[in-house]
Amino acid sequence: MRYTSLVWEWPERRGLEHLRLFASDEGTKADGLIVADSESGVVRARYSISLGPDWQLQQCGVFSISGSAQNSVWLRSGRRSRWEVDGKPRPDLENCTAFDITDTPFPKTVLVRSFNLVEGASAKVTVARIDNRELSVRPVEQEWELVPAPEYSARRYRCKSLNSAIEMDFDEQLMLKFCPQRWRLVNKPELNGNGDD
Repeated sequence: MRYTSLVWEWPERRGLEHLRLFASDEGTKADGLIVADSESGVVRARYSISLGPDWQLQQCGVFSISGSAQNSVWLRSGRRSRWEVDGKPRPDLENCTAFDITDTPFPKTVLVRSFNLVEGASAKVTVARIDNRELSVRPVEQEWELVPAPEYSARRYRCKSLNSAIEMDFDEQLMLKFCPQRWRLVNKPELNGNGDD
């Protein structure tokens, strides 16, 4: 099993995210912890994501931490676009081809890995978007365009969604490096080891 640990900071306000990735031939598991200031208070959340060998979502649990209380929402993806939230079918998500989580950049890596865009081309996708603050899931349409990248970035994508547009820089492994006002990757060791945990 290969393991790596990544840390993002929130450049415009106090906040950090720590992600642990475990990769094997059977798939990838991601465990993340987010602690950050927001306009409505401190965001504290954890997530656990299981991906297949093709990086397709199997399941995702998001846990909101508030004091001693912890609530969660679970998203599962099955065959033929059958989505479940907390074990119940969600037909309104049937057009979703990917997932996203409000306050973490990691699902963007999962999403852009599925694109095969040339510069200037775009793709529209509908994602099952988990709001980690409200613990809700709803379909959201996103349009991703590959735009010219600066020297420090391997790729830059512009994402239009919910009447806003943001640009995100990715490295060679398609890990998000920088997104203004949101995330900046501050460390990224390479995948390593054959650990058993």
